[in-house]
Amino acid sequence: MAGVSVRSKDAVQTGLFAGGKCELAFEYGIFDYKANGKHPALIVTFTDENEEKHEEPYGLGRGWDISRDGTKLIPKNGQTGLPNSCDAILYLFTPLEDALDAAGISFPEMADGDITELNGLVAMLARKPVQERTFTDGKQKPVDPSRGPKTKLVVTEVVSAPWAEGAAPAKGKAGKAEAASVKAKGKAAEAEAEGDDNEIDTLAREALIEALEDEGGPLSVDDLEAAVLAQLKGNPQRKAIAARACEPAFLAEAEGIAYNSKKGMVAAD
Repeated sequence: MAGVSVRSKDAVQTGLFAGGKCELAFEYGIFDYKANGKHPALIVTFTDENEEKHEEPYGLGRGWDISRDGTKLIPKNGQTGLPNSCDAILYLFTPLEDALDAAGISFPEMADGDITELNGLVAMLARKPVQERTFTDGKQKPVDPSRGPKTKLVVTEVVSAPWAEGAAPAKGKAGKAEAASVKAKGKAAEAEAEGDDNEIDTLAREALIEALEDEGGPLSVDDLEAAVLAQLKGNPQRKAIAARACEPAFLAEAEGIAYNSKKGMVAAD
């Protein structure tokens, strides 16, 4: 039997994911920080080259609600941006902006605040210590020094970004995960290139049926767009597909869909 190696190159990772090349997926949610309770956070899923997923929260400060589908923040106090001292700004977006600049890639506009427009980003990550902060309300529990410093995964280099023109596809298993992460993603890109309205219709019908199945019953027209968008996370054409799924003419003719225009309700047929 071979002996156990003591070389650093053969070391096996334990504990927190240390970093490396990953595909990123973004979502807002409520995270349980245990010591400090439950709070809204940006929850990022990092899919590494072994196709293993690692989830990490980035704090957003206070005063936020989250949209039903987890794609947008809803300000409670009229905020137009995140606080400059929150973890999401300090340890995610600021390093990401620097890495995008170095790669010659612009940050997406995200005019409606949809965080999933960043999905599919492939980057190099490293785990780095973060500065411990003391909160003015005194509710933060003391840090146990025996547990070592608090750390966060930080973007150090951008490999590819799906919104960048001519972006090179990611290589290795992380790239394969990116390509396969959403079933309709490739189809939607092809539909856009070819101007194939029939393909968009097919994707809209499939997403709509899945949304109705998840709901377990009819959906009102007012709730339709959010429900369909939730089925298309990571899909670059999600907005076009969701818009098509909400058109009255499409709903009236879509196979497998029952549309009551008077009551404003949609159900599986």
